[in-house]
Formats: sequence, structure tokens, C-alpha cells
Amino acid sequence: MDRDPRQLILEEALNKFEIGKNQLILVGMRVGKTKLAIEIMKKYKDNFKSILWVTPNKELRDKGTPEEFKKWGAEELLKVTKFICYNSLHKEKGSYNFMVLDEIQSFSPNNSVGLFTGDLKVETILGLTGTPSKHKDKRELLEKLNFSTLVEMSINEAINTDIISDYQIKLIPLELNSKDKLIESGLKGKKFLQTEYEKYNYLTHTIEYKKRNFLPVNKFLYTSRMHLIYNAPTKLFAALSLLQSLKKEERTLIFCSNTEQAKLLGYPSYNSKTSDKDLKAFQEGKINQLSLVKTGTVGVTYKNIDNVVIIQCDSNNQGYSYQKLSRGLLKREGKKLNVYILYLKDTVDELWTRKFLEDVDTTKIIE
Repeated sequence: MDRDPRQLILEEALNKFEIGKNQLILVGMRVGKTKLAIEIMKKYKDNFKSILWVTPNKELRDKGTPEEFKKWGAEELLKVTKFICYNSLHKEKGSYNFMVLDEIQSFSPNNSVGLFTGDLKVETILGLTGTPSKHKDKRELLEKLNFSTLVEMSINEAINTDIISDYQIKLIPLELNSKDKLIESGLKGKKFLQTEYEKYNYLTHTIEYKKRNFLPVNKFLYTSRMHLIYNAPTKLFAALSLLQSLKKEERTLIFCSNTEQAKLLGYPSYNSKTSDKDLKAFQEGKINQLSLVKTGTVGVTYKNIDNVVIIQCDSNNQGYSYQKLSRGLLKREGKKLNVYILYLKDTVDELWTRKFLEDVDTTKIIE
């Protein structure tokens, strides 16, 4: 009988790990990144008397990761481990034998400053992610800190070895509305309405004109265009239509552009402006649809997911789009995850989506 590939990865990690080297565990969901790190800590517990574990959110900091320690028989290590979030890493001072950077795509030049000023001293760093960042500054940061890969398993390898479910992506291209004047434009006191098409073309032509003529481009123009795409009524109406076409008994995760869109959709939601009531109801199987924005995208496990609807894709430079897709890949025998991606044709939204799809197996895409 073939051995569990997760056990083989664990053995490889334990054999190759070296104290004093900064290393990366590049494995996707369900392969067991956290367990791999904990098993390394258990093996070298006599060397690691002070540990700093950095997580992307407070749920993992306060509950999820400490519970993993208990699950994998490392409760005694909790006494020497401090858990913090990335948003407070820049303030951290002191000396540690070992630091774990969970979801290392959140590690940045800004929050790593203590490692270069000497305020934060760490002997060995272990980074965990299934979706490494493609941002140039973050890649250069890892090079500067001499990171090397300890073990690696791609999402396709995890599918082929039966660790996670297979999936297919169905692209839903949309046209900017050129008929209905629903978009507010203009300055205070001189407001007027435009169509999505008119507003998008105005912003894009202005940006391109300035770039062609080597003029400074105000960031406001880029953010205005981004917000137009994120908040386009066309996307909201298309998402509603898609969701209504899916079977009510199917379990669906909906990734929204922002909290306002989640509110307008009207489905149960878990985001930065809600409690976790709907999340718990979804996890317990009491409801079958749940909308998310960023909260709940990383480090949360969802079971028995039939559909993932991504209303807003990004270029995946920090792995956010892959994280959304991965939320539905918990193994289900004989089941394939349906992933729906909405995008606005002939806009930068299509460019962002196509950029993300470069990281995806093209045989799984349905145009």
C-alpha cells in the first residue's frame, strides 16, 4: 500500500531542516503546514527555548494555532511560544531562538523592519505558505534574509495524490453597462451621473494620456477606477443571478469585493463588520451560503463546499485569489469543486483575472 504523501513530506522536512537557516515550507491546504512546523519544533524543543509565531489574523493567533499545538501533542511548547499578528510584527522587540511566519506572503519590508534594526533578533526562521507572494519587494526581502525551500508540494500534486479535491473554473465575462446612468461622478456641488462604460473610459483615457506624455498620474485616478470595478452594479446583479441559479442545498462560499457589496447581496456574511454568528452557522451546516470579503479567506477550514463564487479577482501577487479558491478544496470523495469567477471584459479587471489564471492549470478552466 502506498504511503500517505503527507507523511513523506513530513519526513523530508524533519530530515532537511537545519537550525540557523531560514527556510520555506511551500505546501497548499490540507497538506499540513502547521503540523510540519510543530513537528519540527517538537524535534528541536531543547534548542528552541523562545519561539515567536506570527499569524495573519487574531482568530489564528488566539484560538486556531494554539489548538493545533494541543492537537499535535505540543502543548508544552505553548509555554515558550508567543503568538502575534503581522500587523504588530513591526513593533516586536527581543530575542527568539525560532520564528514561524505563517502565511509568509503577509511578511513585508514594513513589518520586518525589526530584523534589520536589531530590535528583533531571531536565530532561525521558518516560513509557511501555499501561495508565495509574487511582489518584487517581498521576493527581494526573502532573498535578503537568505531563505531557501525546505519542502514543496503544488496544488496539482496534492490533487493527484488525493489529498484535496479536484476543481474546475468557470469564467463569467461581463460587459460594462453603457445604457444606464447609475454611477455618480463630478466634484462636490457639481455631481452628475454616468454609465459604467463612460466612467471607466474617462478614467482610463486620463491615465493613459498622462502616461503617454510623461505626466504624473494621481493615485486617485487608479483608486477611482478600482472602486468603479469593485462596486459596478453589473457585477452585483450578475452575482445575484448566478447565486439564484445554484441549488439551495449546495454549499457555496461567496467572495465579495467589499463589505458594502456583501451587505447588498443579502446573504449571511462573515467579515470585518459582522460577528462570527453566520460563520458558525455555516460551519455547523445550519446555512448553505456564506459571503466573505478578506476575513475568513486565510486560515479557516470549510467543509463540504460545492461552489466558490469569486466576484472580484486580483492578480494573485499576494496569493489572495488562490486562497479564495483553496477554501473549497477540502477532500470530498467523487466531488469536484465548481469555481465561478466574474470579471468585466476589456478592462483592467480582465487583466487581473488573466494574471491570476497564469497560476492555474489551464485544463481546469472553462471559458
